[in-house]
Amino acid sequence: LLYTIKFEKDMFYRSLVLACLLLAPYIAGIRYDLVYVTSNKDGAETTLEVWMRLLGVDTGLNTGVVTIPGHDEKGKVDEHNIEQAQDIGTPTMVWLKVEGVDAWWMAQFQVKKEGDDTWYTTETVDTRVADSQSIFCNLEPAIEYQVTTTTSTDENAETDHSVLLTLHGAEGSTRERNLDTPENDFLNGARDTFTFYDIDIGALECIQVKLDGTDGWKVAQIEVVMGKKQYATPSLEVFLDDEPDFSLDEKFCDLFVEGNSYDDNYCDTFRYDISS
Repeated sequence: LLYTIKFEKDMFYRSLVLACLLLAPYIAGIRYDLVYVTSNKDGAETTLEVWMRLLGVDTGLNTGVVTIPGHDEKGKVDEHNIEQAQDIGTPTMVWLKVEGVDAWWMAQFQVKKEGDDTWYTTETVDTRVADSQSIFCNLEPAIEYQVTTTTSTDENAETDHSVLLTLHGAEGSTRERNLDTPENDFLNGARDTFTFYDIDIGALECIQVKLDGTDGWKVAQIEVVMGKKQYATPSLEVFLDDEPDFSLDEKFCDLFVEGNSYDDNYCDTFRYDISS
């Protein structure tokens, strides 16, 4: 009798597993796209597993604990996606933990839910994640930044090296971005456009660029579109280089606003009664 019960129990669990495998392709999952960045600090990377869980505060629900790959090189930007059967609503928190004695220094974490055009992001945190220190990071809606650089037409103005950009605003700064596209960037006279998402930094005050290398670059102008506003430097013709009398790091704060620079109360402020 005991053998019969054990046999029937084993058959039940095997049938259950088989049913799950057969039904899995037909269960609609919710996809979450992830972007997470390892800090530029020395030793920031880890080869150990990093565990993650997303939480939807408005629903009280969370995803299961999953491991996220990558994070094995300082300054590295990793992209990953997970699919969950349960819709947790707006992902407003992330829980992270390293499995082992090593630690991972995270610079920023971003997530976008399937069907939602909004990315949710941390600030630039440069936070240590370890086995003994699981962390919760609040996520806030990100805005899109579109940056266009114009390289001078002067001889030898182009560069083969990376250009790093940080935007500084009245309410904060973006994470330093390595401007790069699949194309050959920063050629003589070229206009290159780069798009990324980050926290809302408020009114743009300064544009900071660094040249990561020794192959000089002469920048003619930089333009930034963020939300309803467009900012641009005047004509620059500034050479970034490690040679004497030059610098690899420049900050441009003399900006002018182009296009629609009105605030959200523009229509209320200038409303006229035309009924008469």
